[in-house]
Amino acid sequence: LTHNYRSTPQVLRLANAVIARNTRQFPKALVSDGAPGPVPQVVPTRDVKAQAAFVAERVLELRARGSAWSPWRCSTAPTCTRWSCNWS
Repeated sequence: LTHNYRSTPQVLRLANAVIARNTRQFPKALVSDGAPGPVPQVVPTRDVKAQAAFVAERVLELRARGSAWSPWRCSTAPTCTRWSCNWS
């Protein structure tokens, strides 16, 4: 389970660094088949609510700059629309 087909090499490089610091983790190295992408940002927040607010603000900021919305990818949901997933 080390081969990842969706994440960019940059994301997996960060994930591998986190995995390497976990002394209780079974050693492994994740490998990407994805195309290169932007470097991930680590943004410290005080709690999960602040994290959610940061993500929402970032999405709205990118949208205001003209980034297109893209459909959600819901691999475990039987039905997905552009804006939501039904987890039945």
